[in-house]
Amino acid sequence: MKNKNIISFSYLSLYLFIFLCLNIGCDSQKSFKPKQIDGKVEFNSSLNKSIISTNRESARLKDNTIITNNGITNVALLDKENLLFSDSKQWLVANGCFGLTIIPIKIQTNNILLNRNNSKDIKTQGCVVSASIKNNIVAGILADNTIFIYDLEKGKMIFQEKGEAIYAISSLNANPIILDTLIVFPTLDGRLNTIDIKQGKSIKNIIVNTDKFLNNIIYLRIIKDELVSATSKKIYTLIKGESYSKDIEIRDIYFDGIYIYALSLNGFIYKFDKSLAIIKSIKLPYANLNGIIIKDNYLYTFENSGGYLIELNLDSFTYQTFKLNFGMDRWFSKNITLFYTQNILYINKKILNFNEVLQKVMVK
Repeated sequence: MKNKNIISFSYLSLYLFIFLCLNIGCDSQKSFKPKQIDGKVEFNSSLNKSIISTNRESARLKDNTIITNNGITNVALLDKENLLFSDSKQWLVANGCFGLTIIPIKIQTNNILLNRNNSKDIKTQGCVVSASIKNNIVAGILADNTIFIYDLEKGKMIFQEKGEAIYAISSLNANPIILDTLIVFPTLDGRLNTIDIKQGKSIKNIIVNTDKFLNNIIYLRIIKDELVSATSKKIYTLIKGESYSKDIEIRDIYFDGIYIYALSLNGFIYKFDKSLAIIKSIKLPYANLNGIIIKDNYLYTFENSGGYLIELNLDSFTYQTFKLNFGMDRWFSKNITLFYTQNILYINKKILNFNEVLQKVMVK
């Protein structure tokens, strides 16, 4: 009887494997194999410690020091603190699930000093996952999909609204965008909820996508009244009063004010116009692409499975593949933690600065 059970279980496993292959795809575990490797690229420098966590605005190293969109800092946060927003005046830090802390900063000879003695705490009824600040207004989103507006002059919440229940979200969360009289909230259930600050009410509520899982807005940018946003499965734009959308499984996305660049989960790199018409596209079979840096008419992205830097010409959409030199850390496997700013790529403990000339060793 025992052997029969084993045989039955084996057949069941085989059937399950075949079912998954037919419905999901057995080639999902394949890795990117470049047609040719054009050379090697050296990293510019290294971090003192490896990156352990990231969000859209910052990265945390093992010693709790922080990298912002403006570069590496000398500042360490507490274990429970998470930097959600920074500008030249202040940091907006989530304080565990107790609320937000606004910490004034001072920059002295490239060092950032936190003025914790003059910080201000905002209590919230839950964990803050994204937030922004402008003048006396703080806008944020809680983990239960509640959006809120806090007035610093009045010292109180002036607006709160709980959205639809959510079940899972991507780690990439877009921050609210505070305009002169309006705030655009990128909600966790795939909406763009525009709130009039003075009236304290919603004046436009756009549904970008309706999935129940991983449906939070992962990207939101407004340039000259032109809006580009995305969930992990759809891109949405609002251009001169006209809206456009496209279904696509997104790894990452970037809007430069003219074109929209997107990395897909199946290895595509896209160049869209603002109406989401495809201008150029190319597929790198099975590529696991991470990060978008646009520099000197090239798009750079990191291919995780093989440790490659992809350099894509934005005119011809032809690319070159460079092996990144991780040195003794070359056995980093597929488990990497990546953070990037406008011109700098941080991978685990390594730094690739595109403001400097890349150190390429070409293959003849």
